[in-house]
Amino acid sequence: MSPTRELPPTAGMPVSPFELVNLITARDTFAEDICKFLAVDDVEFFSSATTALWIAFETLKRKTGRTHIVLPGYTCPLVAISAHAAGLRVRLCDLQPNSFELDLNHLERIADEKVACIVPTDMAGLPCYIEGVSAIARRNGAYVIEDAAQAFGASRKNTPLGTAADITVFSFAAGKGLSLVDGGIASVPDPDLRSLLRKTANELLRPDFGLVCLRNLQLLGYSFLYNPTGLKWIYGNDLRKALSTGDLVHAVGDYFEMQQPHYKFADWRFKLGAHLMKRLPDFIRSNRNRALGRIQQISAQTSLEVMRELSDTEGSWPFLFLLCDGQKTRNKIMSDLWTAGLGVSRLFIHELSGYEYLKPILETESKDLPNARSLAERSFTVSNSHWLDDETFKHILKAVQTYAPMDHSAHPA
Repeated sequence: MSPTRELPPTAGMPVSPFELVNLITARDTFAEDICKFLAVDDVEFFSSATTALWIAFETLKRKTGRTHIVLPGYTCPLVAISAHAAGLRVRLCDLQPNSFELDLNHLERIADEKVACIVPTDMAGLPCYIEGVSAIARRNGAYVIEDAAQAFGASRKNTPLGTAADITVFSFAAGKGLSLVDGGIASVPDPDLRSLLRKTANELLRPDFGLVCLRNLQLLGYSFLYNPTGLKWIYGNDLRKALSTGDLVHAVGDYFEMQQPHYKFADWRFKLGAHLMKRLPDFIRSNRNRALGRIQQISAQTSLEVMRELSDTEGSWPFLFLLCDGQKTRNKIMSDLWTAGLGVSRLFIHELSGYEYLKPILETESKDLPNARSLAERSFTVSNSHWLDDETFKHILKAVQTYAPMDHSAHPA
C-alpha cells in the first residue's frame, strides 16, 4: 500500500505560492547577495549546474587544446554527459576506501598531458579535500573544477566554497538547499578565465522561451507540491512504479538523455533567489545541527558507517550517506524502507562505468574502480529534511538495527 505521506529524499528549501506572489514587488539583489555570501567578486549564472559544467568544460577544452577529463568513479551521470557534450573523453578515478575522496595514486597515473581538467566532488554536501588534487593538476598543466552542486552553503576552513578551485559549480535545482527548480552558478576567481567562460557562454547559449515557460509551471508546482502530501504525486508514485519493475536506475532518477537542454538563465528568478538567500544561513545551520545529532544516534545504535565532515570543513547536509558492511545488508534495509515514504533512498545506483548507457563515452571499466563500486553497492541515504521528525527517524533507526545492529563485543563497557 502506498503511504499517505511522502518525505523528500533531500533537504530542499520549500517555496510557498505566497512567496512567489510577493516576488512581483521584490528587489533583485541575487547576484550581489551571492557574491557577498561566497566572498567573491562575481559569479556566472546558468540555467542549471549541468549547463554550467558544460560551458566550463568547453571553455577549458578551448583554452588548453586538450582532449580528456578526469571524473570521480562515483558521481552523477550528468557530469559525464556534460563532458561528452563538450567533446571530451572521460577518464574515471577511483575513490579512497569508504570515502568520497579521489584516490591520489590512481589520479597520478591517469592525469597526463591529455587531461584538461580534474573534477573533485563535494558529495552529499560534504566538502572534499582539494589540495592534493590541485597539486597533481598543476604538475600536469590541468585545471580543477570543484563540483559543489550538492554543497551550496558548505565551507572549508571557515570560508564558503567557491574560491579554492579554478571553477566551482553550484546547483539550485529542485530539492537543493536553495531551490529555484532550475538554475546554477559558476564561481571563477581568476578574472581572465571568468571572461573566457562568459565568452563561451555567450557564444553557445540562447534564450528558450518554451523552456522558461515550462520551468515557470514547474516552479509553481514545486510551491504547491514540495511537501509530505504533494510529494506522493510528483515523486513517490513514480518511485514505487519503477521499483515494482526492478528499474532501480529510473527509481532514483539516474537515467538522463545524452542531449540535455541548455539555455540562458531567466533573470526573473533572481528575485526568488534573493528572497531565499535571506533564509539560507538559518536553513543550513538547522540542517547541520540536525544531521550531527542523528549521526551520533546512528553510530551509537547501529554498525553502519556514516560519511562525516572532514577536518576544517562544514557541510550543507542535504541527506545522510550511510555505508553497510555489505550489499546484502543494504538491500535488506532498502526492502523495508525504500517504499515507505520516509525519505530513505539511494544516491547513485552504480559507479559511472556501471551504467550501460554511459559506457560508450567512458575510457574506464568497473574493474578499475573497486572502491567506487563498493560505495555504490553498500550505501543508502536518509533525508535530512525538517519534515523527517524525531519519531519518524527513530522508526527508521529501529528498522536499520534489525539488519545492522551494534556489535557490542567490539565496544566493551
